[in-house]
Amino acid sequence: MTESSPPNGRYFWYTVLVAGVFFAALAPTLRWPELTGGNENIVIQTALEMRRGGPWLIPNMLGEPRVKKPPLVAWITALTLRQSTLDRMEDPLTREQAYRELAWQVRWTGLLSACVTIVSTFFLGRVLFDARTGWVAALVVSSTILFQKYMRQSTSDVHLAMWVTIANVFLVMALVRGRLWVGWTGGGCSNGDGIFM
Repeated sequence: MTESSPPNGRYFWYTVLVAGVFFAALAPTLRWPELTGGNENIVIQTALEMRRGGPWLIPNMLGEPRVKKPPLVAWITALTLRQSTLDRMEDPLTREQAYRELAWQVRWTGLLSACVTIVSTFFLGRVLFDARTGWVAALVVSSTILFQKYMRQSTSDVHLAMWVTIANVFLVMALVRGRLWVGWTGGGCSNGDGIFM
C-alpha cells in the first residue's frame, strides 16, 4: 500500500459517505413521482388497510389475505404512516398535500434500505477480497441505472435486495473466512428469502 492510499477503515467511511449522499440527494425527490407503480401500489394499499383496522399478522389487500408476498415490507410501511396524514387524505381540501406526505412516509424506508444495500455490498467485497474491492463494488452498485430507479420506491424488491446482500455477507464469512458461528447465524437471521420477506 502506498502512503497516499487510504487505510482499509477509510474505504468503509467513503462507502458510508456515498450512501449518505444518495440518501440526502434523493430524499427530497421522494414526493415527486406519483404513486402509480404496480408493486408499490400493492404495498401501500396493504399498509393503508392495516392502518384502517385490517389485520396486521396476515395483512389484507382489498379485503383478501395477501399471502403471495411475506408481510415484512407491509408491516414496515404501515408503521411509517402517520395518522394525521391518513386523516387529511379524507378531506378534499388537504388530499393533495396528504398524498405528497404519504409518498415520503412510505418511500423513505425503501431509500434507507437501498443505502444499506450499498454499505452491505462494501462488506461483501471486503470479506471476499479486500476493502478497496468492497469500495469499488459499492460504487458500481450505487451507479447502476436500475438501482437508482428503484431505490426511491416502496417495493418488496428494494427491501429484499438489502436482506439478501446482508445474508450473503454472513454466508461468505462462513464459507470463505471460516467464521462459521457468526456466518451461519447471521445468514440465517438475515435471510431475505425467509418467512418475513
